[in-house]
Amino acid sequence: GRSLPYPLPAMAAFPALQATPRMASGKKVKYLRKERRIPGILYGHKTGNQPLACKEQEFHKIFQRAGENTVIDLTIEGKPIPVLIHHIDFDPVTGCYAHVDFLALDLTKEITAPVPLKAVGEAPGVKDLGGILVHTRSVVTVRCLPKDIPSAIEVDVSSLANFHDLITVAALHVPANVKILEKPEEIVVSLQPPRKEEEEVPAAAAAG
Repeated sequence: GRSLPYPLPAMAAFPALQATPRMASGKKVKYLRKERRIPGILYGHKTGNQPLACKEQEFHKIFQRAGENTVIDLTIEGKPIPVLIHHIDFDPVTGCYAHVDFLALDLTKEITAPVPLKAVGEAPGVKDLGGILVHTRSVVTVRCLPKDIPSAIEVDVSSLANFHDLITVAALHVPANVKILEKPEEIVVSLQPPRKEEEEVPAAAAAG
């Protein structure tokens, strides 16, 4: 048929990862790893518990792009299932992926998910006063529809001009349909005086 003159709606927007069903027996797992495939399990919305496997290289590419808070289409026998990468076990010796849990989603229901915070801008108090940025939180938890989960939330540090200035959760900007679950007064980042002076005092006392 002819190609459409307009793009399809966002159904095809999620990154896709191929997976194949597998038997849930330990013996098979050894062979999977030899073939550079990762054993995993799919659970959650309408799926029961499905053992599966995916190619290590393909998973790595998707994980680098999507992380643990972007919806991906896990395609099993031609059927795409929207999922989040919910948990990864790494091999303690090789550091390779040992096992992956995928959580199947109902795209019409809100979920909670962790979202990393990303500092942007330049804090005048660092440049002018030699202050130190202290990041109290690196992640916040949000509640929203799966498709609306931000990949990161920016923290603009350009307002931090004086020692003990701080940015709280209340100052973070997220779309109206995304709710941050931490308390508004929780501190995200603050500007602290340089630590040098504190360290010099005991040294001087010791000399006396």
